[in-house]
Amino acid sequence: MKKALLNRAKFLCLIGAVFLFSSNSFTNFKVSQSVLDEINSFKLKKPIFRTKSESEDLLNTVFERIQDSAKEVCKEHVKNIDRCEWELIVESNNQFNAYASEDNKITFYTGLVRGVYYEEELAFVVAHEIAHHIGNHIAEAKTKTVFGAVIGAIITGSTGIPTGNIILSGANMGRLSGSKRQELEADALSLEILQKSGYDLEKSRHGIIRLTRIGVSRVNSVFMDSHPSGPERVIWYDQVRDYLEDE
Repeated sequence: MKKALLNRAKFLCLIGAVFLFSSNSFTNFKVSQSVLDEINSFKLKKPIFRTKSESEDLLNTVFERIQDSAKEVCKEHVKNIDRCEWELIVESNNQFNAYASEDNKITFYTGLVRGVYYEEELAFVVAHEIAHHIGNHIAEAKTKTVFGAVIGAIITGSTGIPTGNIILSGANMGRLSGSKRQELEADALSLEILQKSGYDLEKSRHGIIRLTRIGVSRVNSVFMDSHPSGPERVIWYDQVRDYLEDE
């Protein structure tokens, strides 16, 4: 019991550490050549083509399997349990994409479901988008966008630089500040949800590598990126999984 509590505290500290580094210029990972070599040489299975109906069925299967575990994790992290109910939406679109939006909605494109092989890869993305709601990231990003725009307006007033450009730049800076931290937090919570749901974390790891290989996630992280690079996410994934498997 004491070991379980200690490991739980360590895991929360691991996630909490991400909050200390909200600047998008910060990277806490040294990407070794071995990580890059693994990503480049990793043998991914060919994705399975699925119709929209099949995509919806698979997403619903995943959603039903992880829902109880996701709610359990959610209630451990939030006071407002309204954030622990989610609506799943499927759209016909060939893009390899999914996103969380206001009103606890999670939207998946059929292109993403068709772009994976293992159910675990899809489950990782579903849990990741749920984690954005658990972390209140949508509201946080909106607040930072408004704050950035206000700062831009203040700068405009004091310098005389054309209003539109500065306010827009300020809004973008505000929106992106801390976005990498949000993505890493969502990855960590996603892994916790998957483990509690009984998914194979080795198979779900294929999804991170696939994101990097198909170019959705950068190989190198640069200033003002909205997401960590692919190799950074692989390193982070392995760190979080090690903590979880020690429990």
